[in-house]
Amino acid sequence: MKFTVYFDGSCDSNKIGRTGLGVAMYKDGKLVKKVSEYIGLGTNNTAEYHAAIRAIEEVRKAGVDSATIIGDSELVIKQLKGEYKTKKEHLKSLRDKALELASPIKDIKFKWVPREENQLANELAQKAVFG
Repeated sequence: MKFTVYFDGSCDSNKIGRTGLGVAMYKDGKLVKKVSEYIGLGTNNTAEYHAAIRAIEEVRKAGVDSATIIGDSELVIKQLKGEYKTKKEHLKSLRDKALELASPIKDIKFKWVPREENQLANELAQKAVFG
């Protein structure tokens, strides 16, 4: 079985605003779960991290030991892979939470894709913020 989980976060402003997350989980290429959730006030980067965390939680709930987590936030993906340093404290705590949640999963990969390849998760995140 191949599990692929797309995530996206959305914010209604470039500073602090209403935020939401979207997650689309696929098993062997078939959509098996969609999540669209309002998460309160925050920044786009915090929304992206909350979406990544939710994607990892969904993998754990499914009880699988191999998954690819895919997002269009270069910052979040590269920080999770250790390719970028995480300088902001509030993002460090979110990164650490994501990595801690991911640690029991035997084979987990983080992959960046352009926004055009993350449409469903983006739509779900937008729906959570804007209705």
